[in-house]
Amino acid sequence: MGALHGVKSLKNGSLIRPETASVRCSAVLMISAWIAYLGNFQSLFGQPRSASVESIRRSLAAVADALPTFETWDLIYNRSSFLPHSLQGLIEANYDADRLTDALADERPRIRTLALALLFSKEDPKLLEHIARHLGDTAASFPVLLPTANADPTRTAPQTVSDVAKALLGAYLLAAGINEWRDPSFHDWSVYDANHRNRQYCLSWLIVRLSRITEMQSPFREERRPIVLKFRRDMEKLPSADRDLYLLWLCHGNTDFDGGRVLATEGELLEAAKRLGRQTLLQIVDGRAPGTDPDLVTALDRHRAVVYFLLTHADRLFTQADEPFLAAIEQGQRDKIARGANPALELVSIEALRRARAMLLADKR
Repeated sequence: MGALHGVKSLKNGSLIRPETASVRCSAVLMISAWIAYLGNFQSLFGQPRSASVESIRRSLAAVADALPTFETWDLIYNRSSFLPHSLQGLIEANYDADRLTDALADERPRIRTLALALLFSKEDPKLLEHIARHLGDTAASFPVLLPTANADPTRTAPQTVSDVAKALLGAYLLAAGINEWRDPSFHDWSVYDANHRNRQYCLSWLIVRLSRITEMQSPFREERRPIVLKFRRDMEKLPSADRDLYLLWLCHGNTDFDGGRVLATEGELLEAAKRLGRQTLLQIVDGRAPGTDPDLVTALDRHRAVVYFLLTHADRLFTQADEPFLAAIEQGQRDKIARGANPALELVSIEALRRARAMLLADKR
């Protein structure tokens, strides 16, 4: 060893003193061990999806003890600026769905409420069945703030686990145009579920997702526009006919709040309508929504708004050859009203049809 002392070694093309190499080797080993430790640390605490049911329950209990109220509709529409930081932390933890469904068996109503909220926040309609099982859970949960002019935190109303479950499911029923969305029964849910459970996508699921992106707030927060653009990119993966139909229906809801004004321009909507073709557009005006999605039929307010949009732009979407079909639809509407139908509730107004026909008859193309 003494004979080698001071001798230079060659490593990676550089000269390194043996004692320096030994020190560096030790340092590398220490760093490697530290990295391995950090990896274990992150696997334990940085990936809450794999947390045990008991640890999840403890996390939910800590938040439940600190929350004075639970504002269900702020949770439904993902209004991050209104949600307590502790609740946002639970959502961001992204706990495993199976663990959360196990937590629904907890004897504490507030734990069950938070577990329902976290399942809903995953935006996975296949998880809604677990929420539906708590429609009859009448145990008292967090109170809810009453609407007051000054947001008085002392003015609250009682709220049960069932109330929360009804609101969470009601968001989807409302998106589908189902009248019972405010107070859905298990039967109401079962009908909705039977019509949707085997679908890969549908309008009401997209409406809920878009509403959570826009937070149902006006004006739209521009910092959320990248999320809207991602939503549009996801829509591009759908079959073209469904994509164009959905774009029209999504953009003709409560446009001040649910994203219709930011999702697409009028020009993009016109191009989508043109791609669908005149025969499909006439079918829509006649009240027969194309495709197999039941939401296109039940979401009558959106269907009505789409019809009005198409007729308003009749000179760009139809030709003179389509005028007799519009005339027949108009006559059908007149006959229904003569038999006692309420004009205000009809899908298409006679006046809109009359103006559309006039545009086509004046068209010199």
